[in-house]
Amino acid sequence: MNRPRAAAFLCLIALTPAAVLALRDPGQEHGPVDVETDAPPEPLAREVLLDRLNGFGAAIREASPCVEKPASAARQEAAGKLARLAVLIDSGDDHVRWGTLEEDEPIGLDGRTGWAISSLALVKINLSMFTFEGEHRIEEAGDLILLRLPARLREGLEPEEFPAPMWNQPAVWRAHLSAQEIILVFRGEHLQAALVRAGPEAAPMPASLWTVGHPWSASKGGARASQFAFLFSVENPEAPALSRAYRELNACFTTHGCLSCHSHDSQDPSGRRFILNVQNDAIAVRNALPELLARTEFAETDPHRAIMQELRGTEAHETFGRAAESFQTASNHALAYEAARRALRLR
Repeated sequence: MNRPRAAAFLCLIALTPAAVLALRDPGQEHGPVDVETDAPPEPLAREVLLDRLNGFGAAIREASPCVEKPASAARQEAAGKLARLAVLIDSGDDHVRWGTLEEDEPIGLDGRTGWAISSLALVKINLSMFTFEGEHRIEEAGDLILLRLPARLREGLEPEEFPAPMWNQPAVWRAHLSAQEIILVFRGEHLQAALVRAGPEAAPMPASLWTVGHPWSASKGGARASQFAFLFSVENPEAPALSRAYRELNACFTTHGCLSCHSHDSQDPSGRRFILNVQNDAIAVRNALPELLARTEFAETDPHRAIMQELRGTEAHETFGRAAESFQTASNHALAYEAARRALRLR
C-alpha cells in the first residue's frame, strides 16, 4: 500500500464512529458506541436536529453566495467550500435524489423525477451551480423535514459546468433555469433528496450553447463537472484507479446496451433514476451493481431479467462482474479518502 493510501486509511482507523460523532457535535453527549457490532447511534433529539439544519442553511448560503466573479471561478470556489460541509455530506449516502418540482407541485419523495447521486456530488457539484441569498426556512411534512433555501441558478455557466445535460428534459431544464429555491429533504437526520423548485419564468439562455456540438457531446466524453477530477480532491490517490475502473465498466455498459435506459437522454423515466454513462452519477450504483450481477432470480417484470438470463454463465458475465467489483472497490477507496479529509477538518 502506497503512502497516501496508507495515510488515508490510518485516518479512518483512528477515527472510530464514537470519535467522529464527538467531532461532529462537540457540545453534544453521546452514549457509548459498540464499534464491533456497528450499533447505530441514538437518533438526535428534535431540537438538536433542527439546530443542525439551521446550521446547514447558514453554511450553504455562506459557501455559495452571489459574487462579482466570472461564473466558473465563483462556482469552483463555492464547490471547494461546500465540500468542507462534512456533517451535511455525511448525512446522505449513495442514493440521494436530485429532482425538480413545478412551481405549485406538492413536495414528496414519489420518485417521479430526478436521479440518484452520492451526497458528496450533490453538495459539492450540484449545489454549487446555484447562488443562495435570503433566509432559509425549516418545515415539517409528515415524517419529512424540509430545509428550504432561496436559490437561483448561477449566471454565466457554460455547458461543461453542468453535471448533466439537463436540457435533454425540457421540464427539468426549465426548473433549473427558473429556480426559486432548493429544498433539502430529510427523514430524521438523514438527507433523502434535493429538489429544485421552478419559478414562474425561466431565464433566457442562448440557444447556440445547447447543441450537439457542446462539450456534453458523447464524442468528447462528457463535461468537466461530470468527471471524477471535479468531484474528488486533487490529492486523492485513489482517483486514477477509479478512472481506470470506470472505463472498464463503461465498456461493459456499452456492450450490453445498459445505456439505452440508464442515461440522461433516455426516454425511460425509471431508467433515468440511475445514470451509468456519467462518471460521478455512476458512483450511486457502485454497491447495487455487483449484487445485481450476482443474482440468479428475477421477477417477470424486472427490466434486467432478459439481459441477465442471456449473460448468465458466459465469459462476458464474468468480465462484467469483475469490472463491477473493481469499480466498487475503487469508489469505496476514493470516497473513504474524502471522508477521512472531512473528519480531520472537524478536529
